[in-house]
Amino acid sequence: MVTRQTAKFSLVNYVGAAVGVVSNLLIYPLEEEFLGLLRGIEAAAFLLLPVFVFGTSTALVNFFPRLRNQENGVSKFLSASLAAILMNLFLVVVLLFIGNYFFGDYVQELPSFQYMWYSVALAGALAIVELFRKLASNYGRIAFPSFMDRLLPKFLLPTIILLLIGGYLSREMGFQLYIYCFVLIAFIMLSYGLRLSKLKLTLRFRNLFDKHFSREVLQYSFYSFFAT
Repeated sequence: MVTRQTAKFSLVNYVGAAVGVVSNLLIYPLEEEFLGLLRGIEAAAFLLLPVFVFGTSTALVNFFPRLRNQENGVSKFLSASLAAILMNLFLVVVLLFIGNYFFGDYVQELPSFQYMWYSVALAGALAIVELFRKLASNYGRIAFPSFMDRLLPKFLLPTIILLLIGGYLSREMGFQLYIYCFVLIAFIMLSYGLRLSKLKLTLRFRNLFDKHFSREVLQYSFYSFFAT
């Protein structure tokens, strides 16, 4: 299985590189303004991504051998990690609303703030993709997650740009379609990870985290977060 997964992973990377070269040479120059704005949205999303994940995905890999020896350990840890991502997402949204309330007159003039909510939504989707990509890697599966995470977006962006050029989409619709597709990818990765691992999400994960284990997980997550 390892050899087969490695071969598929390599194929995904080679195809992705080929699509990227063709897109950069022939398609992206046709709509540079849209591409530049989208890259800005992505850059802000990648800055928010470590805040949302906060080391939970790497902690899942690090503690996976120990969790497998506990009853429902992986399921509880995965559920707690997903809950942490959603909580961090909620906190960032609240902070942005508060910032907009007090400094709205100033921030509304910043061009980047007009697209901030796209970045938040994209970062939330990427955080879920990252968590379940790490889960799949624990079970030796890297090909399908790489296809969803690396190859599919390389087809998605050129397609959106061609639709823009053809007049089938407005710029705002292009941004929205891009975000919606990543939300769909996140949902597919979540479903794939649960089906692969045969795990069920639960809200009863507190008993997994005794004082010592909680401290160990938080310490590792902090290190992972700052390394990122």
